[in-house]
Amino acid sequence: MRPIKLICDSAADLNPKDIQDNFIKVVPLYVSFDGEIYRKEGEELSQFEFYQKASGGIIPKTSCPAVSDYADAFEEYAKPGYDIICICMSAKLSGSCQSARNAANLIKDEIPEARITVI
Repeated sequence: MRPIKLICDSAADLNPKDIQDNFIKVVPLYVSFDGEIYRKEGEELSQFEFYQKASGGIIPKTSCPAVSDYADAFEEYAKPGYDIICICMSAKLSGSCQSARNAANLIKDEIPEARITVI
């Protein structure tokens, strides 16, 4: 049986301790406040900073992770033989799921034995 790696986008809004304790890989959405340059949620912008700015009345704009963001995450675990389950925000709300599906197809072309399921 192959090991399984759980990957999700940052819309899951998981507690950092849960991410660490459960070895979950999070692919960040990009967030912009009031025309600021988009920054990766959870990496370049902490949850605390996000909610601090949002509570100040500034409405954030988000952008889904790029295909390359997902491809990098998938490749990291597909090469050593993990089965990957990726859970994304609803396709009706974001392009995150489609980015993940496109990345999965790219990685499967590169690593034919890769098993990636995007939900």
